[in-house]
Amino acid sequence: MWFTVSQWTAPSFTLLNIAPQIQHTCCGCFNYKRTNTNQTRTAMGDATLCVALPTQEKPLMVCGHRERIKRGPSTAEGKATLIKNVTGWEALLHMKIVLQMPGPASGLASFTPPLVAILPPEEHAACGWLYVEEGDSRPVIEELCRLLSERSARAHGYCKELDEALWNACFIDVVGNFDRPCVLDLKIGKIRHSPYTSPEKVQRILMKQHGRTQLVRVCGAYHWYCPSAASGGGDFVGEFLDKASGYNLHTSEEHRDIFRAFFSSTIAMKDVKWSKTDAPDKLRVAARVGACRQRICELLNYFKSLSGSALLTQTAFVSTSLLFVYDAAEAVDGRADCSRANVYLIDFARCSDRRLNFSEEEVGFVQGLQSTVQLLE
Repeated sequence: MWFTVSQWTAPSFTLLNIAPQIQHTCCGCFNYKRTNTNQTRTAMGDATLCVALPTQEKPLMVCGHRERIKRGPSTAEGKATLIKNVTGWEALLHMKIVLQMPGPASGLASFTPPLVAILPPEEHAACGWLYVEEGDSRPVIEELCRLLSERSARAHGYCKELDEALWNACFIDVVGNFDRPCVLDLKIGKIRHSPYTSPEKVQRILMKQHGRTQLVRVCGAYHWYCPSAASGGGDFVGEFLDKASGYNLHTSEEHRDIFRAFFSSTIAMKDVKWSKTDAPDKLRVAARVGACRQRICELLNYFKSLSGSALLTQTAFVSTSLLFVYDAAEAVDGRADCSRANVYLIDFARCSDRRLNFSEEEVGFVQGLQSTVQLLE
């Protein structure tokens, strides 16, 4: 289903007052020391100190798990952040990445949104938010990473500490400085569940597939376009593609049409039946597509390397997504290289140890990445 910006309501957010004591840290955010650990812990700061833009002016550019994501405070450098409830598996992988530990996960750093801080469950640490750039936090993060790794080694199935979203993570909002952020969430692979998902839920997932055989699925998209941009001037129109519409894309050509429309700043995604030569900004489309395709090829090369192959052996990348981003305002204002599009690997909620999950052949993560490259040709 399609909505224009005037028709859909962005997910609301609430910044809860958890009575923090605030100190600036070297990472440019804040260090919050809780004075009441019984209060809700999903927000990162006092509402009077962290004022996000009204949702009607700048909605959260989030396609999935909207109920788990809120705005965080800006860093001292003025970078916007997002706070997400994450599982122990996702927290573990991100901690390994930022710690640059001897191990394969550290190679993913350039492909994931930068982690700013992490908030463990109460039973793990009472120190509050741990900032990855703060020297005093590093030993604590290393210890938490070690404890989670040991817990995963002892797991033999569903594990509350790892499989439930008991952690909170603060990431740099990769579109936070965009004027007209365009975002597309592409789910990768064949499998959307773990071996321990209930049969009822598996059945619901399979029913949604409607017999689809594609290795990718569009989970949602936000798109800004300016129909009169080619002639100069005009106002931007925003549109939103929901998850249900993604399930209705069955063929490779339908996906290619969606991609070409998404990367255009002059044509609506809802009007996807157009040829490459019909796009007034076809050169910009080609530049954006090429930039994203190159990034995915680099990601594939990483997983072919010794460290990437080791990570695939250790970890099942189940139900991860590729996040495509660019700023549509660049197409009109010409303030920057229009090929400045990027792709991030996100959503590691189900990325558990391989021994607890399906084989890579069953998951189809690498196949999904390869399929995406082909769709962008």
